[in-house]
Amino acid sequence: MALGLGRLLPRAAETVSDRSRRLRNAFFEQTAAEAKAAGIRFEWRQFILILITAAGGGVAAAALFSNIWFVAVGAALGFFMPKMWFFSVKYRRRKELLLNLPGNLRLLASKLRDCKSLQRSLEAALPLMTGVSKPLFAHMYDSLQIGLDVPTVLERARQQIRFKKFDELCQKLTAGNREGFHARAVDGIRESVADIDADIQLLQEIDTENERKRMEPFMVFSLSFAFPLLFRYMESQLTQEFHIQTTMQTGIGKFLIASMLIFVLIGLWQKDKLLRLNLDDL
Repeated sequence: MALGLGRLLPRAAETVSDRSRRLRNAFFEQTAAEAKAAGIRFEWRQFILILITAAGGGVAAAALFSNIWFVAVGAALGFFMPKMWFFSVKYRRRKELLLNLPGNLRLLASKLRDCKSLQRSLEAALPLMTGVSKPLFAHMYDSLQIGLDVPTVLERARQQIRFKKFDELCQKLTAGNREGFHARAVDGIRESVADIDADIQLLQEIDTENERKRMEPFMVFSLSFAFPLLFRYMESQLTQEFHIQTTMQTGIGKFLIASMLIFVLIGLWQKDKLLRLNLDDL
């Protein structure tokens, strides 16, 4: 009953700050999360600056082409371009990490038999390691030095790598560190490293094949703009004879052109997600 009466009471008016917070959550938070996943710090004022700049470009285009809807195109460009860039950076960094990982794992595996423990093996292998995965192994070594146990250190490494074959390797490293890195254990670890290398090389080949497919949408989107131009040319011939306004010069025509540009932006945004491998779930 009290709940029912509460619903009948007038609600407090939404304040400007509440609306601003809801707007920020709707448009900014998701983009900021994508930037964080890519290792980039993205702030609210940067987002606003990009939107204002893009909208300003849209205003200039609207004045140049006499189409007020280009302001919306500029705003859409400011919204989607950061998302596309963050996704591209995240994908490139993830790919670099995976491609660099097998070489450093082989170095680590080569030290296990002589050094007898994961910590000493990391200490011996780190000076020889290179590339973007080296900080991961350095962090593992530092964690072991301050007293963290091997299962905890490897679990944190697994959460960073997120690769099923690497999970299997971590299980073998844990068992070897507990029972000793004897010849059979080291051979099993080397087999896991070889499996990781083979899988990553296969992913690289698939990604190279998909690179050509990712260029196809650019051709499709470019050709799609040929139809409005062709339609406008055909109408211009009729205009010379009947002296009427072409469809592209009407409000509906201008809206359709702007809508087409916005849909192209959405298509380019979704293109990479659909045509690139999901390197976060391997």
